[in-house]
Amino acid sequence: MNRSISLLEHGVPGRLQAPASPSPADGMERVVRFLKLSLPPELQSLVEHQVANLPPLYFRNLDGRSIEEDFGLLRRLEAEPLIVLLAQSDRHAILKVAMRRNEPRIFLRVVGTMARNRLGIERASIFIGRRDSAVLEHFYLSKSIPPGTLQKVADEVREALSTGRFHEPDLPPPVGRGMFVVVDNQISPADTVLVITAEDQTGFLYRLSRVFSESNCRLIDAKINTVNNKIQDSFHLVNSEGGKLRAPQEVEDLRRQICQAFGVAYQAPRQAPAP
Repeated sequence: MNRSISLLEHGVPGRLQAPASPSPADGMERVVRFLKLSLPPELQSLVEHQVANLPPLYFRNLDGRSIEEDFGLLRRLEAEPLIVLLAQSDRHAILKVAMRRNEPRIFLRVVGTMARNRLGIERASIFIGRRDSAVLEHFYLSKSIPPGTLQKVADEVREALSTGRFHEPDLPPPVGRGMFVVVDNQISPADTVLVITAEDQTGFLYRLSRVFSESNCRLIDAKINTVNNKIQDSFHLVNSEGGKLRAPQEVEDLRRQICQAFGVAYQAPRQAPAP
């Protein structure tokens, strides 16, 4: 199963032919100009708010077609608190999730439902609004999945998100062989970064998201890649108060719980010798 999850990747086909894309390095003012040239009139009122609301990484690869679809979903959230729908690209079936407000266990419920149905996630995008806490997620799945199965999964995801309940997946044993876990508080000024290397396996994201939930950690950013059956993932996390996991015990508790979830022997960090 080859998959990659990146907060920078889009690729949903659409009708819009946008002008050349600026880089965020050119300044957000140019991003605003680009969007106002690219988007239809009915979405123009969203531009300045969403440029300030969505994470800057969202705009790194500006794609007028996919942004038009995203902004359309975000506009619908004014009237609908939850949207789950299916779309198609040339190579993938895409499950889209939009929620008016972020809440605990959203990612867990979605990946748990997919794991229960044995669907592999090839890549996805996950964004949380900085001002309104709206959630926008795309999950890219194999296009070979039968349409009936996709619709069943979409219905189950909608039910899980609207009720807060979902059926636990029946998974094969985890594969802990070759797993390497690093929790870092230096990479990012605002959050804790978790980096994991492991063998590709069914239910990996579900097991990991359960640990996040049980540790009271919130996922705010992710980049997940699988190359030659090797998972190389990074997750940006905050605690229940929205800050880093600053206490050493918090960091080590997270590492220990991840190791336990995958059957890996936990090794406490070595203490520096006293001077």
